[in-house]
Amino acid sequence: MHTACICVNEFNGVGINTFLKIREDFENYKNFIFIQVGMVDSGNFKGEEELQNLEDNVKDNLNKYKDLAHAYGCYADSYYAIGTDVADEVKELSKKVVHKYHRVIFFVGNAIFARPSSLTRMLHNQTQLTLQNRLAHKGFMMVMIPIKLTTD
Repeated sequence: MHTACICVNEFNGVGINTFLKIREDFENYKNFIFIQVGMVDSGNFKGEEELQNLEDNVKDNLNKYKDLAHAYGCYADSYYAIGTDVADEVKELSKKVVHKYHRVIFFVGNAIFARPSSLTRMLHNQTQLTLQNRLAHKGFMMVMIPIKLTTD
């Protein structure tokens, strides 16, 4: 059976729409794995309590995604990491996913703005391309799902 592994960041419209688009366009996918990296930076690295809050938030997000997949009658699992480099952490998580599941393709939602500004370009950096490059070096396929957003 085909397995879709979706790289998510928070429980939000991009992740939800990525899941729904895969369900619509890739009908053979009934297994969904959600992976998320809790990003440690100077804003949340203020002690053990804040790291625990970050981890709890990541787990909560992933549980919401699993509940969404279950609501559509799909199998769901999740993996997470807490770290400073999203691409490196996703690469490590991807090895675990591929070891456990077969015929895995990785997916990531790519926010496409109707009218991109310099701010949206700055905020939505090249993380997806970096992920694709790191996964390709491991021999894993990644598909970017365009998600149209408006800034109105």
